[in-house]
Amino acid sequence: YQYEEKEVKKTRNTQIHFNFEHHGYGAKRIDANVKAADEMCKQDNIILEVKIMRNHLETYVYDMRAALDPIGNYRQFMKDDAREEFLHILNETENWIYDEGESAAKDVYKQKLEHLEQFGEPVKLRYRFHDVFPFKINEFEEFVNKFTAQASEIPDDSHITAEEKDELFKSLEENASWVSNARALQGAHALHEDPIIDLVELEQRRHKLQALAKRILDKPVPAKGAAKANAAEPKGEEAKEEVPQSEGEKADSEMKGE
Repeated sequence: YQYEEKEVKKTRNTQIHFNFEHHGYGAKRIDANVKAADEMCKQDNIILEVKIMRNHLETYVYDMRAALDPIGNYRQFMKDDAREEFLHILNETENWIYDEGESAAKDVYKQKLEHLEQFGEPVKLRYRFHDVFPFKINEFEEFVNKFTAQASEIPDDSHITAEEKDELFKSLEENASWVSNARALQGAHALHEDPIIDLVELEQRRHKLQALAKRILDKPVPAKGAAKANAAEPKGEEAKEEVPQSEGEKADSEMKGE
């Protein structure tokens, strides 16, 4: 006999050992680097804030000192002795900035600036007030004069009532007196003193007067037909008219009466 030979395939498994390596950082290392970067950003911001506050203080010293010199805008709005004291403080602050202040913290710069503002900000307010007060008071006076002239031209037979005219004239007289007193009172005070007239009140008076004048002077004239109808319309008991009754209605009334 001839035997059949079969091919037998054998499989062999061999375990291969290897180490996996990569060039990136692990999660812990990444977290540590992120935290370090955040901390550096915070430190940079602190340094930047210190420089900004230092610049604010330095600018305030230069601006105020220039504004208080013989040709400065603020000089006349501060008394001589107070001005000399303030200039001395400004000079001392400038010297401190370039000496001990080189390594000062933000809060120290802020405290220095707030101390200077106690002297300088009232001076600024006085300057700003006197810069706009003449214009504002003159503008208000012009409004009063204009509305007074318009109110004087209202005819006696106008659709504007006597009560409305009295209300407008009373407001105009009161505001004209206020303007005169405000100008006199403020003029009696020196420029280096705080203002006694409130610009907010002045604006409120102007707006209130404008609204009142517009309501009365621009009051629309009623239509002629409507005016005649209103004049001819009976009032009260006179408006009741007797309505003629029919024979049936009369009979019903008599029966009800019985």
